[in-house]
Amino acid sequence: MTTDADLLRTAGAEGVLFKEDDSPGWHAYVDGRPSSVYPAGLGYMYLRLEGSSSPATVRFQYELSGSEWATIVTALLALVVLGAYLIGVPLPRRIRRRLERAKKDIRATFRGKSDAIRLQRARVAELLADPAPDVRLQGLSLLRGEPALQPYGDLLLEEARTERDDECIQALVALVAAFQWEPIASPEIAKLRRWAASVHRATRV
Repeated sequence: MTTDADLLRTAGAEGVLFKEDDSPGWHAYVDGRPSSVYPAGLGYMYLRLEGSSSPATVRFQYELSGSEWATIVTALLALVVLGAYLIGVPLPRRIRRRLERAKKDIRATFRGKSDAIRLQRARVAELLADPAPDVRLQGLSLLRGEPALQPYGDLLLEEARTERDDECIQALVALVAAFQWEPIASPEIAKLRRWAASVHRATRV
């Protein structure tokens, strides 16, 4: 079954360069006849024409494979089963057990992440409160491996307000810059970014 297609007409061209990643699902037809498509570098495919001077109609179309259709159908069935489970539709016992097991696994995963963040917060808070700048730098370096700064926004904002060591200040500015892609999910992160921007501007003057 066709899921996407492009149609064009050529006149005297030796070939057509098609801007699309090469994939077995792409097929080409010249005047309705199947034709071979070749990879032509990253993000391109090439269709060789026979050099006829007369106009030709070229059609590129993508056809899902059997495995792709099977994946889509499986995903849709899973959504239907999950929706039925959530609204309380009676399901076979075996399916109910699997869903309950999956729900417990998800809860355990989130609980484990929450516990890990709580322990990390305590460790970072302890290091940032240390009077030695080298120890505070160690606390900041711990956060470079975190997926986001949002859970530590209040700790870092307090550090920004109280820090007087130039090296620690620059390390904090660099840390905030390293996470500039992170969506602003708390007032602390917004204030921290404004502070980092003001420090950065001041150091450039």
